[in-house]
Order: sequence, then C-alpha cells, then structure tokens
Amino acid sequence: YPGILLLGDSHTEEGGFFEGGWGLRVAQHFTRMADVFNRGFCGYNARFVKHALPDILANLPGIDVAVVTLGSNDSAFPGEMLHVPITEFKESLISITKELLNHNSKVVLVTPPPILDDIWDAYCRKAYNGPKDRSNDHYQTYLSSIRDIPACCDGASLFDLYDVLWNHQDSKLEAFFKPDGLHLSKLGNEVFSNGLISHLEALFPLWKEKYAEYDFIDSNDLSSIFRNRQWNESKQGVDGKNAPIH
Repeated sequence: YPGILLLGDSHTEEGGFFEGGWGLRVAQHFTRMADVFNRGFCGYNARFVKHALPDILANLPGIDVAVVTLGSNDSAFPGEMLHVPITEFKESLISITKELLNHNSKVVLVTPPPILDDIWDAYCRKAYNGPKDRSNDHYQTYLSSIRDIPACCDGASLFDLYDVLWNHQDSKLEAFFKPDGLHLSKLGNEVFSNGLISHLEALFPLWKEKYAEYDFIDSNDLSSIFRNRQWNESKQGVDGKNAPIH
C-alpha cells in the first residue's frame, strides 16, 4: 500500500487516532488504499523533529506523502522552553521537508490552527498558574515561513489550515476548538480532515482500493481479487450492495 506519514506535534498526536480526530478520519477514508502512520509528539517543535526524523524514517516502510504540522510550539514566546527562533524554525522545516523529499515522498505542509488568545490565556492561568506562552500575533511570522517553503521545495505543497478555519463561513471560530482555545474540537478535526482529504486526493488521483471486496470476488476466477470496486462496477454494471456472493 502507499504510505501516509502524519508528522508533527500535539495537533497530530491528539488528532491522530482519537475518536473524531483528523488523522483517524484520514485513515478511515483511505482504508484499503493506503496505510497511515502517526508520528505526532506532544510538545515537539521543528528542532526536535529534525533530530528525530532519520530514526523515524528508518523504522517505517516507504512513504508516499508526509503531512507535516509544526510551528505551534516553535512560536512560543522567547524564553519559553519550546520556543525556536524564527530563522532556525524556517531552516529546520526546510531541512525536514528536503529529507522527506529525498525519501521519494511528497510533502504537505500544514499551517497550525489559530490561537484563541483570551481563552488560551485563561486556560494557562488555571492549569499552569501563569499567563499564555504564545499569541496569535506572534504566530504570524511562523505562519508566513511555512507558507513560503513550497516555493523553494519542489514536491512540497501547502494546506493552509489557519486560513481555512479563520475564514470559515458556517461556524464561529470558537466552535473549532477545545476549551483550551488551542487544540481542535471534533468539529475542527472534521473541517481539517475534509480539506486535507481533498488535498491528498488531488495529489494522488489514481489511488484506488487495491483488493476487491468479497462480494465482487468470483470463486472460479480468483484473479478477480485484484480488481477494485470501480473496475467491477464499470465492467459488470452492478450495484455492490446487490451483487451476489460467489
């Protein structure tokens, strides 16, 4: 199967395989078409991921596309433990992107979601006894760096999650977030996954189910196992729900 690597921080780890998470929704959508590998690490920044990446790749089968979500922790205020200066952040993210491209993988760079400043500040004061460690304004230079990278890395593309959520017309911004104002709610994960799935389908339009569903297998012709549903429907003109079981 083709491989999809989800690489990043808590937005990837938390959204990976929890109920309603964007990574789980991606895995479900591409069932029987691709394998999804979650390598999301809460608290990681581009510096940490750059150092870990060679080992991550050495322990995975071939990867056809990597979805990289970094920048949320890097953009913490200077002096905070996870802060990475903007120049180092961009250099590290370019290095990560090029290493993935050198492994014959396409790369989708994802901008992190917005930060709800007041809600995140209140959460930090309650949970950590201190003010917020990052802000939406301070975020912007990091977002700009992410948006710039596809232009200098052939094979990389951008999925601008920040803009998707910020400009969404159907719901208030708060609806896309958990009570901490930083991580995505079930609705936020849904919007993220819907957009990302469309992006991946555009990159890989030929991905299909590799093996036929059981009700399309002819016991007298086991080569039918290797014909996907689309082939059978066009060849036989049958509805899978009503197809006989051979």
